[in-house]
Amino acid sequence: MKPNHRDCDVIVIGAGAAGLAAAGRLALAGCSVLVLEARSRAGGRCWTTRMAGMDIPVELGAEFLHGEAKTTYSLLRQARIPAVTAVRVQRRLVDVDYYMTLGGSAYARLASSEDDTFADVFGEMAEKFGPLTDVLADISERASLSSNRDVLRLYDRWVRTGSRRDGSLLVERGLLPTPGGSLRPQ
Repeated sequence: MKPNHRDCDVIVIGAGAAGLAAAGRLALAGCSVLVLEARSRAGGRCWTTRMAGMDIPVELGAEFLHGEAKTTYSLLRQARIPAVTAVRVQRRLVDVDYYMTLGGSAYARLASSEDDTFADVFGEMAEKFGPLTDVLADISERASLSSNRDVLRLYDRWVRTGSRRDGSLLVERGLLPTPGGSLRPQ
């Protein structure tokens, strides 16, 4: 049976985190609630999916819980959903190339989804995401390398990530990064 707005006390617009939380509280207070969502899925900006070739779920939306987030952790426990704690101890930072690949894959996934309204747009974004982020990152990095301190930050990031782009920018400045994290003048 299709829900009727006349059969409920409250209509909540949006099945994102806030809408679902509001609907839950209203239901606990004894109200009958109808949640309306324009998308074909609940979650709003939170969107976890699986992608071919990746062993772990991929977050296409909000992904980090900041601070204590007691309410969020309580809701996760109630729903029996595990939260993964990100630990940065002795962890190599992720290179920007990882994000470029992930972004292109995310757009490719959207292009092949059931809702094909924007399939062509997402397909083009998937195809052009890498080159676009290359250009934007290059502009940003070239504009920000105006002092020796900026070059040292670039070197530090290269040591931590092994980024090919950072290595190329160091070479352009006459510094040859070597495996093991040292620099030699060219």
